[in-house]
Amino acid sequence: MANKKNGLLEVAYEVLGEGGWRPSWDDDGDVVFNNQGYSHFLSGFSDDPDFFVLLIPNVVRVSSPFELDLALDEANRCNAKCKFIKSWIHEKTDSVFFATEFLASDPKSMKRGVIRGCDVLPLIARKFSERLQERLEAMEN
Repeated sequence: MANKKNGLLEVAYEVLGEGGWRPSWDDDGDVVFNNQGYSHFLSGFSDDPDFFVLLIPNVVRVSSPFELDLALDEANRCNAKCKFIKSWIHEKTDSVFFATEFLASDPKSMKRGVIRGCDVLPLIARKFSERLQERLEAMEN
């Protein structure tokens, strides 16, 4: 569960605002913002105040068993190549999600984690989407 009262989430909120990302708080206490065409969620946890997850949900919707097989293969490939990023198919939405997890115990490490995640997550999500689309098109031809 996110914890808005976590001081480091407040730091992340400020860092994102200073960077022009226009963050907001959602009802769960997550920091929400848009970056490079994707909605991002930054969550902290009350039972582990140094652990944070930066998430991009619903990157690609999988609409058939064939697409699911290709998406799972690409997600596995992504997870093997990009140790900093986790990708998976969310069962309830049939969509591909991307996340990075990091530890931050002070404002400097929080800033570093948020900036790094904001740089890498959209890049990997975009590459994933492009590669999946290329594979789908190649199978159709």
